Order: sequence, then structure tokens, then C-alpha cells
Amino acid sequence: MEGTSEISEIVTKLKSRDFRLIAIDGVDGSGKSRLASKLANKLGYVHINLDDYLEKHHGGFLGHIKYELLKTKIENLEVPIIIEGVCLLAVLKKLKKDPELMIYIKRMSDDGWWRDKAICEVSGDIDEFMSKEENDLKKLCELEAKMEGKELDPEECKIPELREEIIRYHHEFRPHKKADIVFNLSTAKESNAAES
Repeated sequence: MEGTSEISEIVTKLKSRDFRLIAIDGVDGSGKSRLASKLANKLGYVHINLDDYLEKHHGGFLGHIKYELLKTKIENLEVPIIIEGVCLLAVLKKLKKDPELMIYIKRMSDDGWWRDKAICEVSGDIDEFMSKEENDLKKLCELEAKMEGKELDPEECKIPELREEIIRYHHEFRPHKKADIVFNLSTAKESNAAES
């Protein structure tokens, strides 16, 4: 697994041989779409965003992908494809597709620590971890309600379905460990990338 914080290094790697299916994975909001778009534009590849194949407003992800439509799109394209989205290896497994190159985006703090490590590298029993997450969220909700003098809304105290899917996916698939390239995106680089 190679680590980089430079898009130019990824472009060089992609130009080194003919890849047919390139996967970009990471948590929601990590910059997958931006990176995929930049790479596709530089290399003339097709960019597929899993969100475009998602039945909207269901809260979850894996159970709401239009898999047949996505599979048809991948199989009918004759140019290299960059596909990106959360829980990507689970989606590709269901489609029986293996990426030839896997890129994982890690959101890094300016001082070099992985901002999503706590939810992406859960060790031990995943159900216990999720139970602890839910208890912590409930305590926070109770505190906020008390401070604001409001009634506690139990719905606000539940872990969003997508967040739980992402945590469980990382526990099962460990995409950051399977990646050929880990793209370390710092807060400063995110700001600079947004301006350019």
C-alpha cells in the first residue's frame, strides 16, 4: 500500500498501465467525488458516483443502490472507469466486480492524525462498539435537552443508518488496509483544493 498526498502521484500510477476499473473509497464527505472528478478529467476516464444510483431519502445506503442499473452501466462502458462512493467494496462484491486499483481517502488533521480512525478501525466486537456509540449519543442528547430546557427527542438520539453502515462496513472490509493507494487529504489541502 502506497501513501500519498499528491494527486500527481496518483495520475502517474494510473498512467503506468491500463486499468479498467479504479475504485475510490472513504467515509462520507472525505473528498471521493472531487478526487474522482479530477482524475477522470485529467485522464479521460468515466467517473461513476454511487450516489447517482441511490434511491434517495431512505437513510441507508447498501440496501438502496440500483444494482442492476449500475452493473449495466459498468459493463457497457468501453473506457476506463473511476467508481467512487461509501461502502464501495460491499457494492462491488454484490456486483461480482473487482477493482484493478483501489484508492482510499483518509481525512487527515493538519498535525497528521487520521480524523476518522475511531470509527474506521474498530477492534473487538462491533455490536458492543455500536451499543457504546448509541449510549454516548443518548447521553449527549440528554445533556443538550437539559441545557436547552427541551423535551428529549428519542429519534435524535439514534445513530443515523448511514453512519452505522459505514462503521460496520469498515469493520468487515477494512478498505483502508486493502487499498493500493491511500490518499492522505489534510484540512489545509482540502481548503486549497476547494479554491482551485
